[in-house]
Amino acid sequence: MCGTVALGLLGGLIASKLLFRARFRHLRHHGRGPFGRWGRRRFDAGDAPPVMVDTPQRLHSLLGPMELNQRQMEEAREAFADVAKALGAGWTRWSGLDEALAAIAAEPFDKARAQAALTGIEGEPARLALDALEHVHNILTPEQRERLDVALLRKNEWR
Repeated sequence: MCGTVALGLLGGLIASKLLFRARFRHLRHHGRGPFGRWGRRRFDAGDAPPVMVDTPQRLHSLLGPMELNQRQMEEAREAFADVAKALGAGWTRWSGLDEALAAIAAEPFDKARAQAALTGIEGEPARLALDALEHVHNILTPEQRERLDVALLRKNEWR
């Protein structure tokens, strides 16, 4: 008698497990996973909202603690004004800022990385923006470049 009861319980567990899986697969197939209509968005990387970057504020927060002297500050401001001119209206939402600053902080200047940060710009504006980034690299002392690199690494640790 105990064997019959145990066999019945085991059969019931297997049947309920199969029914639950079938229901779960049906819901997942129609986009309504275990978390309702938000289940798929939560786990898919493709559905992430775009990150809005405030380039001038980010630039100020990274270059501010670098202890630039007056001449360096003016030249960096002029150089980034050239980059802003090359980028046009997209300057305030430029997602390549960290990549460009990493190219500036590299020893020697990482031209390929700076070009990658300036994607979408062609011709003469791209050359002027690249020269401006290299000029910022040249006006910084090795200690300042090291501080910039550490500040960028600290930011990337929290990603």
